[in-house]
Amino acid sequence: MLGNRAFATTTASELRVYDISGFGSPSLVTTLPTVDACTIVRTDGDYLYAAGSTRLERWRRPYSAQPEAAGTYATGGSARGLALGGRHAFLAATNVRALELVVPAPFGTAVQVPGVNTAIIDLHRDGDLL
Repeated sequence: MLGNRAFATTTASELRVYDISGFGSPSLVTTLPTVDACTIVRTDGDYLYAAGSTRLERWRRPYSAQPEAAGTYATGGSARGLALGGRHAFLAATNVRALELVVPAPFGTAVQVPGVNTAIIDLHRDGDLL
């Protein structure tokens, strides 16, 4: 959720944006196509992120009536966790990768987080800890 917007993924490779300002009567604002069925959705200020089996996708201005596509990144496997913090995204799939969130261009440099060489079930950020 972000403000009065809620985001839901579907198995039909789409991300739905709902207006939830009317209590008990959410309304569909727009449907965004995704590369594949996304399993994770996160928001961070002016950006919306969705990750699935092959891609991490990003949109700008998720609170508007028509969010703008703002880049994709090949995940290298099914996404199982996504944590956002400042200028970085940490993506868990077959390993954990740190991505530089270059704005407004597509994603920047990606590096594998050392010491994590196994499948990750989930990923969370708490302050400065991952």
